[in-house]
Formats: sequence, C-alpha cells, structure tokens
Amino acid sequence: MNNKILLIVLVILLGVYGAYEWMGGDARSTFDPQLVKVDTARVTQIEIAAKADSMQPFTLEKAAGQWYVVKGEKRYPADAAAVGELLGNLLSLRATHIAAKSASEWPNFELGKAQANRIAIFEGKKKTAEIFAGKFDVDPQAQRFKSYFRTANGDEVYAVEGMAGMMLGNGYQHYRDKRALEFEIQPVERIQVDGEGAYTVEKTTNGWLLDQQVPIDSSRVQNFLMNLRRLSGDAFAEDFDPQANQGKLYKTLTLSGKSMPEPIVVKCWRDTSWVKPYVIQTSQFPMSFFASDSLRLYKRIFKPVQEW
Repeated sequence: MNNKILLIVLVILLGVYGAYEWMGGDARSTFDPQLVKVDTARVTQIEIAAKADSMQPFTLEKAAGQWYVVKGEKRYPADAAAVGELLGNLLSLRATHIAAKSASEWPNFELGKAQANRIAIFEGKKKTAEIFAGKFDVDPQAQRFKSYFRTANGDEVYAVEGMAGMMLGNGYQHYRDKRALEFEIQPVERIQVDGEGAYTVEKTTNGWLLDQQVPIDSSRVQNFLMNLRRLSGDAFAEDFDPQANQGKLYKTLTLSGKSMPEPIVVKCWRDTSWVKPYVIQTSQFPMSFFASDSLRLYKRIFKPVQEW
C-alpha cells in the first residue's frame, strides 16, 4: 500500500514538474533576442526620424534598383553602401535581456515618442518592422557599450551590447551619395581651368604642354588626375541656388578627351561671407553641391599646376 502511495505521489510530482517545464519553456520562448527580422532584398522603403535632424523625418526609397534620400519635396541620390550598412546593423541587433517591461519606464531609457530615433521598414506598402533606438551608455572602465531599444509590438525595453544605438542615429545627410568625381584617367587629354588663374594643360604629340608652350612631366599630370579620379565631398551646401549665385561663379575645371563620352565640368562658386567660402558642383553628380574651405575639396580640384 505504501508503495502504491509513493508511486502516485511520484507520478503527481513528475506531472507538476513537466507542467512547470512546459510553461517555463513557453515563457522563455517569448523572449526573442533578434529585434528586427526582414528580407533585405524585399525592402523598398525605410522611414527615419533621427535626433540628428531634430526628429524631422526623411525616407530612404528604392526605385528601379537605386536608393534615394527623400526629405520633404527634395529627392537626392543615396549612398547604397550606407543604406546596406543600416540594414545590416538592424539585422544584427541582439538583445541580452529585457531592461524594463512598462511604457511608463520608456523616458528613463530615452525611448519616449519625442526622444527615440525611429526606423520603420517597408516592403512595398506593408510595414514589416519598426524599432526605436534610445539611450546609449558607456562604461569606460569595462570598455563596454550598451544601447536600449523597443519595438512597435510591445512595451518591453531591450538592452543590446555594442554601439548600435549610436550608429542608428544618423541624419539624412549621412545617407546621401557624397561622390563628386569618378572617372578613368587614361582618356583625359585636356585639362582646362577658366576664371581666376586660368590655364590649359593638353596632351600633344610632343607630350603634355601648359598653355601650348611649357612642357610638363607626364608623371605630374598623372598624379594630379589620380587625386581627382575618385573624389568625395564631406559637407553639402544646403539649399544652394546656382541661378541666384551665378554672379559668384569663380572657376570651372573641364576634363575632356576624344574617347570620353562627354567632358566633365566642375564649377566653383565663391563668397567669403559663407562659413565655407567655396561651393562645388560637378556634371557627373549635378544634384550635389558641396561646401569647402580652401584646403579640402577646393584645394584638390583647383590645385595650381606648380603644386601638381
């Protein structure tokens, strides 16, 4: 009789333990460390509101295989690599634990509606993911970084090790295509600068000549063109109007050659009252106007022949 009682008790205990494990396992399965799950090949639009832009929203849109940055009524070519990096960072988000479970605690992690960077991902018209990036913590002694996130699907605050929170807070200029020049140097046979300090360097049967008279070592010409062939700007001249500033056109550089599809023209406007006194635009990327001081983009493009 005692053995039967013990057996019944054992069965009951095993049943209770099994139920506990089943319920515990189910509860644990609700915590998914991967915060964003999308098929990047199907993403057509990404909406972003970032603190870097004072929460003014902008959109990354894919059309005919190309990415564009859309802000208000303006549409700019995007840097596809920067968009790819954004999607890669989103897919790599892995939470280590849940830091809070109530919406009332969002402000403590800078995840309130007016505090957090917001990123929403679409496949066509369907929103497939939405995430909010909040506070970014640094532990200098342990050299550890931690970011806090929430999704649109719940109140939980997720802690993520690493610098993802900082990297997902970029404004719209970060995603713009910053290329200024991109060409092959072999077809270039003529380099012409008009405006202040005008000159022409041309390839002839007798080698390269400055203003049709002074010989120039081909290695110097090669060096100058090599420094231009893959050139990017680092600051955009916002809302620059070339028509309104046509009287401030300062210099132009034209690269041409018989086998080039068309000449490459670089225009430079100058106004010493601007924070960066030069604005540069190229015919290869006509939608981009770059601001420059006298040392960066301007210096590389309009370097005097004596310094080649």
